[in-house]
Amino acid sequence: MKTILKEFFFCVILILTISLSSSTAQGQIDQYVVLIPTHTTSGEYSGDYDLKGTKVYSDGYIRWGAGTPKPISEMQVREYDPSAIPDGSGGMFICYTIEHTDEENGGDHDIVMRHIDSEGADLWDDSLSGAVLLLAQSEHLEVHPHLIPSADGAIVLYEVEYISGAYKGEVDVAALRVDGNGKLVWENAIWVANSDRHERIVDAWSDGYGNAIALIQRNNNSDKGTFSGDLVAVKISSEGITGWGGAKGNLVVVAGSPHSEENPAIVPDGQGGAFIAYELHYTSGTRAGDVDLIAQHLTVNGDRLWLDPENPPVISSNPRARELSPSITADSAGITVAFEMVFDDDKAKENSLRVVAAQRMDQNGYRVWNGGDKPQVILAKNRGVEKPIAVSDRNGGTYIVMEGVDSATGDRDIFAQYLDKNGKRSWGKEGYSLPVFFGPMPESNACATVDSYGGLIVVAVEGITYRLESTKSNDSTIIAQRMNSKGEATWGGSDANLILSRCQIGEYKLKLIRTK
Repeated sequence: MKTILKEFFFCVILILTISLSSSTAQGQIDQYVVLIPTHTTSGEYSGDYDLKGTKVYSDGYIRWGAGTPKPISEMQVREYDPSAIPDGSGGMFICYTIEHTDEENGGDHDIVMRHIDSEGADLWDDSLSGAVLLLAQSEHLEVHPHLIPSADGAIVLYEVEYISGAYKGEVDVAALRVDGNGKLVWENAIWVANSDRHERIVDAWSDGYGNAIALIQRNNNSDKGTFSGDLVAVKISSEGITGWGGAKGNLVVVAGSPHSEENPAIVPDGQGGAFIAYELHYTSGTRAGDVDLIAQHLTVNGDRLWLDPENPPVISSNPRARELSPSITADSAGITVAFEMVFDDDKAKENSLRVVAAQRMDQNGYRVWNGGDKPQVILAKNRGVEKPIAVSDRNGGTYIVMEGVDSATGDRDIFAQYLDKNGKRSWGKEGYSLPVFFGPMPESNACATVDSYGGLIVVAVEGITYRLESTKSNDSTIIAQRMNSKGEATWGGSDANLILSRCQIGEYKLKLIRTK
């Protein structure tokens, strides 16, 4: 049996004196933590992965982690792929995967969890591993955790990848529950999905009653080598019981067909259910190779609501383009879905033109913008655009954040556009999207949210920096900006970005968590 030594689990936490800037006394101030998965690429710890963070307020005040991000987890293992939720008191629960690098257990992956307060200090100190709770460990690989709030703690979902035995090569989904003190609530982990197909967690949400609902992609590789995937949902109660009850059984099919349903995005509907947007990949017939976008509304009871055969919930289906990478947001009137449209100029799908588009669907699953005939196209001048993020302004409008790519130089920058409730592009000359950040350096890996006043907050990674002596550094810069409803930057002073911190960034995405 493997063990994790207590001394391996330490975190240098600087306890800062509580002192707020004078500006925080005026009005509502939101608080955010930017979780930064770092990857050391040189020196003694080259190859290591750690978790660090910076805390910033909605007025641009950096509470901690300025310049150099605060260590959250720096163990003698590789830490990556975090999932985090607020604890309701200004802190947060963080669950992540660790990869062992020692001679005995090297290559094994387990799931651990920790609880930090509003200053980034550990709150659990009585678990078997000190401040870190070891959740899932076996001779197989436990990876890809998802945290869902439940009472004062969380339900933790994760994947188990079998590396030996009769089930070698298969992937199943399991769950357990942890209370606010770091104690396991259920005696053992439970299986959420463990059929003979590969099950992967796509996302999960709370039903508002302490239970979790997991959206799972089931993949099947047939003997003929063809790929297909379906989307199913499983309810996990706070008592550790899976299933919907009655005739529904353990799971409900959200989307299934002879083709392949993939890459879904979800947003809770505020009533315990969720809206789901996903890619439909045609695997046969005259449309083989094409991709459309479809939506569905799943209730808290596991019922699909958008089933009109005369008007199916198709977000976009352009015969000349593949629609990909949906991002979804919701308000009281319906959903907005932003996505990529890829126009290929040859069969090899090379030299493709990528644009971002968005469509509005009402509460019944019917398309709204442009009479439902076509989506609203979003452009950046002289750039291709991709990787959209849709964020509701909570007042009927939608912010769209995306990467703009210069096809000649390969330079990447972050752009944003605001669509009003009718889909009208409101920012930029001639409707072209605005750059979010200032300066010549490339930007990527954006995450975004909206604050209590409807302002757009964007955090991104600025490319490798250059020192005064003109030598290249291994550090990237984490930058942030807030844009008001007019598209004006409000952080960082005149023509400047808000610099959060500098560090070596890994391939895992930044996480932006509102903690208060």
